[in-house]
Amino acid sequence: ECRLAAGVLAVKLGLQAPLPRTLGTLQKACNLSLEDMLARVDANLRTGNYTKPELQELLHCKDVHELEEKWLSPSTVTQEEFNLHDRAYHVFGEAELVSKFRNAMNAPSDDILETLGNLMNQSHHSCDKMYECSCPELNTLVGLCRDAGAYGSRLTGAGWGGCTVSLVPENKVESFLAKVKAEYFDKDPERAAVVKDNLFVTSAGQGACVISV
Repeated sequence: ECRLAAGVLAVKLGLQAPLPRTLGTLQKACNLSLEDMLARVDANLRTGNYTKPELQELLHCKDVHELEEKWLSPSTVTQEEFNLHDRAYHVFGEAELVSKFRNAMNAPSDDILETLGNLMNQSHHSCDKMYECSCPELNTLVGLCRDAGAYGSRLTGAGWGGCTVSLVPENKVESFLAKVKAEYFDKDPERAAVVKDNLFVTSAGQGACVISV
């Protein structure tokens, strides 16, 4: 869907072939900010689904078979409808949230933890509602983590199951762990059996970098 969104946006924005096949490539070709790209998504992609015949026409394919060969993947070729607006808005919106997170880290304020937590919460909301890569279990766990004292909590990884990451004040770590264990893990025997490997404390460290010697 992101590939299709990139192609349709490129056509609507007047780009010439070969059309960009990723949203990042599209942004570079347009030389626009993330905020501007979000505005272009709202202006040019309707909410709701597009059908294959619609996309065939928009992307100037001679038939649906050409659309499938050029624009779809093995995992999406059987789909009949595609939500382009929400997928594109999530991608550009996530990138903007990362930028805001970095800016907050580079200019810390008294309420930086609340700010970072709020950005994490916005990210999870977008993952759940716009990209639809969350699931009921993750949403339950995220809600429990926030109730247990986290400034923010979101899914981490690709989604569709997996893990959450939470920003927790140091003085609330023990009570946080106890509440999440009691409310999520202890209520299910299978979860309780793996709690030691799945509920743990970590801290942020240095990211990847290049060191010249």
